[in-house]
Amino acid sequence: MSKILKGSAFTYGTKTDGTALSVSINGGTAISIFPTELRLSYEGDTNTATNSNGEVISHCSYNQRKVLNLTGIVSGTDVSNADSNFATTFLVGQSLDIDLTEWAEVDDGSGNYIITSAEKTRSSSNYAEWTIAAIEYENVTN
Repeated sequence: MSKILKGSAFTYGTKTDGTALSVSINGGTAISIFPTELRLSYEGDTNTATNSNGEVISHCSYNQRKVLNLTGIVSGTDVSNADSNFATTFLVGQSLDIDLTEWAEVDDGSGNYIITSAEKTRSSSNYAEWTIAAIEYENVTN
């Protein structure tokens, strides 16, 4: 899938070749999505201890996690598949597995992302889209 901008075609979405990526929810059947935006950030919680002068004498980081935000156009081999894929149920707490070999940080093969928020959008002026936020806790050792 591509768009034309001033006579030059460019790839639509986040994949190099413009193809759909596969997403599985709770180990179910893979669903094709054309990702319009894919963000990955690293977060964690921190705590410090201070002495009687207010100077930091100790620092602790914990709950390190990857936070994934995915927005994409639900796809299928034909319109009926796109409609049935859009109807797929997903809930907070379910697992999310993404097949995106082009970005190893996102597709680490573990399938340990947990959905923290999810939204389905349909409008008369745009494509049917999913927006999913998910986290994966990291095992960080110092």
